[in-house]
Parts: sequence; C-alpha cells; structure tokens
Amino acid sequence: MNRNFIFAFILLATLSMVNAIPLQKRAAQFLPCPISPAPDLLSVKINPDPPIAGKSESFTISGKLHEDITPATLLAIAFGDVSNPPNPLEPPFVMPACGGKGELSCPVKAGTSFTIKVDSVPVPAFLPPVYGIGVAIGVPTGNPKDPITAFGCAYTIISNSGATGPSPDSYPIASLVTDTLDAHPTI
Repeated sequence: MNRNFIFAFILLATLSMVNAIPLQKRAAQFLPCPISPAPDLLSVKINPDPPIAGKSESFTISGKLHEDITPATLLAIAFGDVSNPPNPLEPPFVMPACGGKGELSCPVKAGTSFTIKVDSVPVPAFLPPVYGIGVAIGVPTGNPKDPITAFGCAYTIISNSGATGPSPDSYPIASLVTDTLDAHPTI
C-alpha cells in the first residue's frame, strides 16, 4: 500500500513539474515608445533573453528612420525600475549610432534600412522583479531637461519570470525615459 502511495505521489509530482514548464520561451517584445512626438519604431533583439543581472547583453537594433543617421547621432540603451515613480537602474549605455562599435557606416540616409549590433551592454547588477529596457536613437539637444531628440525608439517591460507586458498605461515608461535622461544629462 505504501509503495503504491509513494509511486502515485512521485507520478503526480512529475506530471505537475512537466506541466509547469513552458513549452515556448517568451521573447521580449519591444513596442513603440509612448512619447510625443512619436519616434519611429525600432526592431530590437536581445541575447540572452531575458537579461542576466551583472552580465553583458547583446542588442541587435534595426529599422528605417525618417531622419538621417549622422556622426552626431547617438544610440542610448537604458534599464529602469518601472515602479512609481520610475527610476533608472544605472546610467544609460550611450554610443555613436554609426562610425563606432556598432559596425554601421556613417551617414545613413533617411528611409534606408540599417542594423546596429552592440555586443557588450552592461546589465545592472540588480534587476527588480519588473523592469524596463528602453532603446533610442537620436541627437543631443544640449538641454538638460530634454537632452535628446529621439527619432527612433522602442521599449519592453520584463518580469523576472520572463513574461513581458506591453501596456504603457500599466507602467509609466515615458517618465522612465525622461527621468533617465534627466538624471544623466551628460549624454
């Protein structure tokens, strides 16, 4: 009797674990940034997905913009806590969008497809249970209150379980972008 009970318990526990494992991994879904005026949507792929705290992340950013990408154009990648109020987790990763480590030659004319690969974006050592990643391409304005004019942008919300949430109304991502740039006006 005890053997049957133990066997049934192990069988049920095994079936429960198998049922709990997702069949397909959910990839981070990058969405248009909810800022005004609305910048062009960037296509963003990350690896590993989801990011691992304290490690490096690879980003592949592509798209077509309505503005030229010149040597003055910057690529900014920011990780932020999306609690209320949102806070940047670290200063954003900023580099030239072309002519730098991203393998994109300058200039890129408006309407031309482009791809930027960045292999060593540092991930913050601590990632909260729910956080956002914002990716923007734009030009610096020199204004500390509005330091960059973004003409390409995308964001995602990631939970530590790997699920992504697309609702900008659920998390104040627009404030995250603004607060990140305000907190780090040197970009």
